[in-house]
Amino acid sequence: MRMIPSTNCNTVQSIQDTIITWQCLHRPGEDEEPCGLICSASLDDIGYSSLNPESALGATLRMPDCECGAHTDLNIGFTIRELYKLIDTFVDTQDVVRGYTLPFRYMHNLRLHSILHERGSVPYPAILPMPPRWLLEHPAILSLPSVDLFYSLWFAYGVMRQRKQLSLPFSEYFTHFTKIPLALPDTAQPLLVR
Repeated sequence: MRMIPSTNCNTVQSIQDTIITWQCLHRPGEDEEPCGLICSASLDDIGYSSLNPESALGATLRMPDCECGAHTDLNIGFTIRELYKLIDTFVDTQDVVRGYTLPFRYMHNLRLHSILHERGSVPYPAILPMPPRWLLEHPAILSLPSVDLFYSLWFAYGVMRQRKQLSLPFSEYFTHFTKIPLALPDTAQPLLVR
């Protein structure tokens, strides 16, 4: 299987418990290399900013300053249309679409937005819901190489469902992409349309 990539790079490296790690991409000058330092901070140290008092559209998270003095603003105010344009498509050797993923950079931003909203630090929820906690503990999900891959699949599925590009239940989508059976009762199939 091969990926048809988007053209975006990753800045957030990980979210572990209450610590986020990201890479500073500040360029001191146009022709200079980016800072590249790996920074980390507590979720409590992240600021929220939005010009729209009625929704999260256009909202950003301000990360604490890097040692180089620069700060990173992470976009969290996505629309479904914006996320749709960022989706990576995976095809098999016959160029048949196997599935979709959301690049980790945007997946991390959506996760971080949801975590901060759950903690009460952000007034509006992310455009896509988080998976139910019980699903994260399913043996099929735990068998993946990383939880990031699961979230990437989950959010891409949500985007494609809302764009009416997919109609199959998440369990079938997951199994089709990963070849790992995910048996869920029909009543447990998440509805992602708001």
